[in-house]
Amino acid sequence: MNYSNQLKMKLFDIMDEMASAPSPFVVNPNKDFTRKRKLDFATMLKFLLTMNGNSIDKELLEFFDYDESTATCSAFVQQRKKIKISAFLFLLKRFVACKSEFKTFRGYRLLAIDGSKINIPHNPLDVDSYKKDRDCVCGYNLLSLNAIYDLLNRIYIDARIRGVKSDAEKKVCCDMVDESTISEPTIIVADRGYEGYNVFCHTQEKGWKFVIRIRDKRFNSLLLADEYPETEEFDISKPRNLTYSGANEARKSLLYYKRVSNIGGVDISNQEGVDFYTLNLRFVRFKLGAGSYELIVTNLDKNEFSANDIKKIYNMRWGIETSFRELKYSVGLNQFHSKEQSCIEQEILGKLIMYNYCSMITSQVIIEQYEKKLTYQSNFTRAVQICKYLFNLPNDAKPPNIEALIRKYMLPVRNGRSYPRQKKKRILTCFNYRIS
Repeated sequence: MNYSNQLKMKLFDIMDEMASAPSPFVVNPNKDFTRKRKLDFATMLKFLLTMNGNSIDKELLEFFDYDESTATCSAFVQQRKKIKISAFLFLLKRFVACKSEFKTFRGYRLLAIDGSKINIPHNPLDVDSYKKDRDCVCGYNLLSLNAIYDLLNRIYIDARIRGVKSDAEKKVCCDMVDESTISEPTIIVADRGYEGYNVFCHTQEKGWKFVIRIRDKRFNSLLLADEYPETEEFDISKPRNLTYSGANEARKSLLYYKRVSNIGGVDISNQEGVDFYTLNLRFVRFKLGAGSYELIVTNLDKNEFSANDIKKIYNMRWGIETSFRELKYSVGLNQFHSKEQSCIEQEILGKLIMYNYCSMITSQVIIEQYEKKLTYQSNFTRAVQICKYLFNLPNDAKPPNIEALIRKYMLPVRNGRSYPRQKKKRILTCFNYRIS
């Protein structure tokens, strides 16, 4: 059995294992999925993972191969409401845990943390996701997806979904770091918005390293104006001693004193026997094209990672931005089949699982590099279609050569390209305009 079929069977085995004891994953453990139905627990998970942008009836017909006993749309809606969001989060983490080998950068796993906004159906009554501005009088609803993404292995490790108004990026980041079971040396890479002493403390307590971009201007809250060197590019270390105390004695005894609040500020407990918490921060500023600069805060050792290494690590962060684009337009994250937020969250997490499944298979395909100017990579959009076909194929059917099919569709790698970000509002596709 080749790798693609082995991966499929591993995912199916996890779903069957969950179906054998579904109590932790259903709303009413004593009632839900206790009767024998066509849409049982495992079948519902498999169906939700592979849904595309068609109507529910057409999706069901294709899933059941146009059998006359195909389940109805009403039956599907009733069954999906019995499944908790935690079932998909559990499936996501268990499936990632099946991967035995991970690519690393100098022995470290590189994990990017970032968020993406997702349009959902209009609902002014949902105060957590509803927004209104001068450009859209009727308002719109947004969900915020915050995720941890393995940059070198191209898989999602964890995710949290919140309404755009209740989203707290730093708090969600700390929660995901605390709950992670990764024991290998790890570097967290993040953009502006995730900088803060609380994030630094939680990452340090986990035993991880961090590389986070901060605002490149003087008088920011992390690097004070009198600490800036005269040179435009620099690499300096500045420790920070955090304390809840405001006593003059503490201020005099600490060289780099920073008073913080334990309410909405830093929630890490103080070290035993002392009244302060020490962070050894390193600030690296380097030049980009067109005369612009970036300022990075990290806790990586200078003796192990140079300023150029820090720049390289941060540039790799762009992989999570690319993955969000692939999620939305290749895997179909923008296409939902419900107006209820809980059902939408099911489909979002289902797309993350399917992204991991397709990415794991695609990463094993060896692309031959011809004697040409450009190098080549797999066409991920075509790879998703091929992997979904394998996923829906019955177990007793002979699978095609998935690796050969993916290898057939290639795209050139064009490094160094940059385009100005286009800021334009995208409207959710209404159910009435779907393919019938």
